[in-house]
Amino acid sequence: MRYFLSIALLSGSLLLSLQTSAQTKKAFTDSSATLEHFVGFQANALLQQIFNFGESDDLANPYVVKYSLKHVPTGLTFNAGGGINRNSSSEESGLVTENESYDLRLGLGWQKAISKRLELGVGADIIFGRSFRESSTVNTVVFGVGLDSTVTVIKNKSTYIGYGAQLNLSFKLTPTLLIGTEASLYAYSTETIENTNIDNFFIGTNFEEELTTRSILNENTNTEGEKIDLNLPIVLFLILRF
Repeated sequence: MRYFLSIALLSGSLLLSLQTSAQTKKAFTDSSATLEHFVGFQANALLQQIFNFGESDDLANPYVVKYSLKHVPTGLTFNAGGGINRNSSSEESGLVTENESYDLRLGLGWQKAISKRLELGVGADIIFGRSFRESSTVNTVVFGVGLDSTVTVIKNKSTYIGYGAQLNLSFKLTPTLLIGTEASLYAYSTETIENTNIDNFFIGTNFEEELTTRSILNENTNTEGEKIDLNLPIVLFLILRF
């Protein structure tokens, strides 16, 4: 889903950029403006298709969209970013997996035009996130005198909260359209709750008598941890400036 969301957002941003460029004569640097807005969309998925790079692993940076409000005279900025990812998969073994995650960051920073076409920014963020994962398998064995079926469902819910810093650099292709990248370092606390449910159903014959049994095992585990993530500047953003 993240791929299709990125394509839709990028297509819309390109159309908006072309329309904005046609309607305004905004300069590469505009010292008369008080506020500037920057809206960025991850562009790796689109570039991958255009240049036929083939399949690749999901990027570590979960923020598909980001926004910055810049106070031009001082360079102070309010920054926000977010992303949603949903996917599902199934295997020949019968394993079915569904994943869903939400990520959000908010922070303050500083951003300045260091040349006619280059923008440099730094910021401090607070980050939040939640993810859900559910996997299920059905294992059925049929033998001469009966049937043994086991259904296993594992549900995993994880939340995190943390803080960190980011460094970003962007290049102005036009006064209203930029391409940029960012690096970030975040430390956060995680809590994971996992529920395992195993349902076994057996039908068999024992000395000409039918035997039916069912057993259900349900377990919950709670795990807490601390993590540090370093995201290198490998994600490209297409950014609108207005």
